[in-house]
Amino acid sequence: MTGYENLKYLADITSKLTDEEIRQAMEKVGLNPDDKRVVGKYSLGMRQKLTLVQAFMEEPQLLLLDEPTNALDADTVEKIRMAINIGKKERITVLASHNADDIKILCDYVYYMNNGKMEMRV
Repeated sequence: MTGYENLKYLADITSKLTDEEIRQAMEKVGLNPDDKRVVGKYSLGMRQKLTLVQAFMEEPQLLLLDEPTNALDADTVEKIRMAINIGKKERITVLASHNADDIKILCDYVYYMNNGKMEMRV
């Protein structure tokens, strides 16, 4: 399926989004909803964008993100960081990342693994 068809399929499960809202969500991250390529032909960055659109599109109360800015161009990284920061008021976001900038910019609390134990970084 195409990127749009994938998102449409998922959105139809809950019927929360219109076709136009799906299209707009894709365009916000630089994906063309009219692109006829199947997702398997997408670049890594395009697949990452599609995954993030999917994660954000129904505005969940809890959002789990693993390396959300991996393989993204600088412009898209800024858009995603903005979306995460705006969403802080409305949802809990758990971010797993090795990207020090993402951690510094996006996280209110930072935990790290130390010898198999989770510790809070102050």
